[in-house]
Amino acid sequence: MNSIQTLKETILHLEEKLLQSHTRTSSEQLEELLADDFLEFASSGQVWVRDDCLGEGGVGVVSMKIYDFEIRQLAPEVILATYRVFDEHRVSNTIRSSIWKKENGNWKMSFHQGTCTKS
Repeated sequence: MNSIQTLKETILHLEEKLLQSHTRTSSEQLEELLADDFLEFASSGQVWVRDDCLGEGGVGVVSMKIYDFEIRQLAPEVILATYRVFDEHRVSNTIRSSIWKKENGNWKMSFHQGTCTKS
């Protein structure tokens, strides 16, 4: 398996981990996955920073599935992930993008954006 495929699987695993309830409600796990400079433009229109995500209850429980996942390497230790998500509760789709940076040997999400789609 080539390195870009391995990298794609690693980042997909991390994105999926961020959709799991036990991760989303754990400040400790979110601290491990979100960079200090984390910024999100949510599909709801809200803007979030890392500290907003680390309080009681974390970022909330969701039921979402990732599809059409791709990555683009922007620099040796910076990855852009693009994908779509189906939200099973809202019965809606969003287009997502994330920037992951490798810090001290660990991948951390630095930026995330969700955009609602019509289908």
